[in-house]
Amino acid sequence: EAEEPGVVPVLPCKPGDMVYRIVWWGKRNVDIRERRVSSVEYNAAGEWVIHSTGSDVLGKTAFLTREEAEKALQEEPV
Repeated sequence: EAEEPGVVPVLPCKPGDMVYRIVWWGKRNVDIRERRVSSVEYNAAGEWVIHSTGSDVLGKTAFLTREEAEKALQEEPV
């Protein structure tokens, strides 16, 4: 929908907001880190990319709440 003429996408977050980033340290050590958003973009694959200390795809490695990040870790074994 965001690519339709006249349609303005609604950002899931904005620069300055906090997101929760899943960080892997080796194969078994996983941590959730709070990061401040520096920019947000919508990529060609139809994914929101959140830029903070790196580039993360919203819903895969970056989440809007800590609870969402913890749930993703439970669903996807490391």
